[in-house]
Amino acid sequence: MLDYILEKLGVEPNPMQKKFFEEKFHEKPRVVVSSPTASGKTLLAEVAMIQTFLKEKKKSVYIVPLKALAEEKFQSFSKKLAVFGMTVGISTGDYDSNPFTVQAYDVLIVTSEKMDSLLRHGIQTSQIGLAVIDEIHLINDDERGAVVEIVVTKLKRNGCKILALSATIPNGFEIAEWIKGELFESDYRPTTLLKTIGVEGEAVFPDATVKYDDVGELVTNILRLNPKNQILVFVSSRKNAENTARKLNLENFLTEQEKIDCAELSQKSLKTLSTPTTQCRKIANALKKGVAFHHAGLERKKLKLIEQGFKEKRCVKTIICTTTLAMGVDYPASWVIIKEIKRFNGFNATFIPALEVSQMSGRAGRPSYDKEGRVIIMCSEKDKSIVESKYLNGGVENIFSKLSSEKALRTHVLALIASNEAKNLNELNNFFENTFYAVNYGDTEEIKRKIENTTRLLQLWGFITENFKPTRIGKRVSELYLDPLNARQFLDFEGGGVFDYITLIINTGSIPLLHAKKENLEEAWSFFPDDPYASEKYKTARALNAWINEYSEKSLLDEFNLPPGNLFQTTRIAEWLLYCLAELAFLQNKTSIVKQARKTALRMKHGVKEELIELCTIKGIGRIKARKLWSKGIKTIEQYQKMKTP
Repeated sequence: MLDYILEKLGVEPNPMQKKFFEEKFHEKPRVVVSSPTASGKTLLAEVAMIQTFLKEKKKSVYIVPLKALAEEKFQSFSKKLAVFGMTVGISTGDYDSNPFTVQAYDVLIVTSEKMDSLLRHGIQTSQIGLAVIDEIHLINDDERGAVVEIVVTKLKRNGCKILALSATIPNGFEIAEWIKGELFESDYRPTTLLKTIGVEGEAVFPDATVKYDDVGELVTNILRLNPKNQILVFVSSRKNAENTARKLNLENFLTEQEKIDCAELSQKSLKTLSTPTTQCRKIANALKKGVAFHHAGLERKKLKLIEQGFKEKRCVKTIICTTTLAMGVDYPASWVIIKEIKRFNGFNATFIPALEVSQMSGRAGRPSYDKEGRVIIMCSEKDKSIVESKYLNGGVENIFSKLSSEKALRTHVLALIASNEAKNLNELNNFFENTFYAVNYGDTEEIKRKIENTTRLLQLWGFITENFKPTRIGKRVSELYLDPLNARQFLDFEGGGVFDYITLIINTGSIPLLHAKKENLEEAWSFFPDDPYASEKYKTARALNAWINEYSEKSLLDEFNLPPGNLFQTTRIAEWLLYCLAELAFLQNKTSIVKQARKTALRMKHGVKEELIELCTIKGIGRIKARKLWSKGIKTIEQYQKMKTP
């Protein structure tokens, strides 16, 4: 069957893939693959999913850490797997959605959070023959690691086959031991990787030396070596990405056709929003010069244009980006420059992990265009010896479980009880003895003490009973994918004006806060008393309030420094939290809060005042068109339909 699959896919396995197949790893039920970025791990997943479909007549789930990666895999798998008669779906959004999504497709691509949500909603795991866990080393991530660990633990307890794909890590054997599988390791890369340090204006490779005064000159000198080179420059913040891109001008390295392509992309970027913002003009000016910046604050249309310019037209020579571009998304470049190797942690600047540098470095080398990929890690003279030992000569760090945090335990202990996976304290402890934490640390006594304390807290809050049964509200909190602490805040809320609803959801800690100077503290403290983040919370609340009062995207960027991409993410989170508030208030029979929360959620979704909500429910009617209709006296769906009727 393997030969048939490979022939139909039209691929010739590379050395890593050949070794995997020759050693019959594709026939093993649970495997951890630890190999470098761009080594070809995705083909192993494709073969596994096709085998599951053809031989077992079962479905596969492909679990990823990021929505952007889910979309990329969806586009790729939809084309490749169609020749086998397989259907591919994607589900990354609403955490309170129908679990029957899985039944509709042969392969479902989900984020780890979405998969956790589906499991809480009672998805039939008996239908799932295979789970592919992409980027499983992110189990080490402080934010999403616990979710990945819980999802994999649930799937393995249900007898699911598992293929876990990982970057090269030293303790991959622990992941294999955890999932009761086998470890496949390879150091194969399709292109040779050459790494050096850039210090005191010089980066020395065995065959070349690149001199520079700053990162801009470094980029231009690399392009002087070969104008066809493409470069990723990793920086520590969105602001640094935009500022660095603004200073670059690579027009002299563009062919006439590339200039035309860049000009076209530049013009399109100005039309991604109804009214061009400062950010629109920044990206347009950069694209015109063969440059782009890339971070989570850009909305999807701009990101697609940048991808088109870099990967398809290849007229974008350099992208200045944050580390999100290193996380699985396919963006190979000829050269990678890591400009900043320290990150501020709230107290001081610390060196970033070697695993993160390895992930960024892995983007260097385009298999179809380059014989080797080159990496320059920029640093000061005083940091040179540390950088050499940590990033050039040393290995990457072991990965560790992040499951013992209080928030993770609150959320997942409630979910296990609410879904009847744990009916008493012993069953809860048994579940956690099957987690990566147990393999990682060996001794589970500490986490058992935390679990017991967590169950007492959940009982105190009214989410579970003394005999470990979920209450009606507790079960709903779990289904809504809410931190029980936030749910308790919602349940204690007594209502108020619209701004009170906004301050409530800001206080959950789920909404990214805007940077703010420590000014107008008295006003901020009136809404967020004695809060060290009062200024940031107050500014974020005012920005959301401005959005629902129809401030333009340009005004929000100019007044609050809230770019469109961030605006979309922030308002989606806010809308979701308001929906959750309404759902819990409904269970408490707090009708006035239900009404106001639902109304505010709709305003947050559309960015409108209350009078435009009805018009915005019409397909194709957004906030700008709705306001124009209102000003013409068309204020209801009925009036709109009459206007449309000849």
